[in-house]
Amino acid sequence: MVGQAIPTDACLDSLDVSGALLGKPNAHGRDFLIEQDNGNSGNYGLRVGNWKLLRHDKKQARNLKVEQQLANTPVSHYQLFDLSNDPGEKHDVKDKFPEKTAALTEQLTAAIAAGRTR
Repeated sequence: MVGQAIPTDACLDSLDVSGALLGKPNAHGRDFLIEQDNGNSGNYGLRVGNWKLLRHDKKQARNLKVEQQLANTPVSHYQLFDLSNDPGEKHDVKDKFPEKTAALTEQLTAAIAAGRTR
């Protein structure tokens, strides 16, 4: 937007979406989104279309705002959700869609290993 080039070693995950912001035809960003928690625990989420893969390195769901009995509920290392049918992320479908789980796991693992996504 300001006409400056981005150095190759800066903004490791940034992508120019100014075309979309400025209303240019056929402008778009990337086709996926990666989320990481606020620590170094390695909990990640990958969203591609209607699919969302979660990776829990600590393998526990912890939330101090819920009842104590839920605070230590074990969860799978990976979970897969079909957001088109389950927007509340209540039903893990990784066993029902092993190929999709494998493909998204590979994509997330590669992005984490690269340390950047652009």
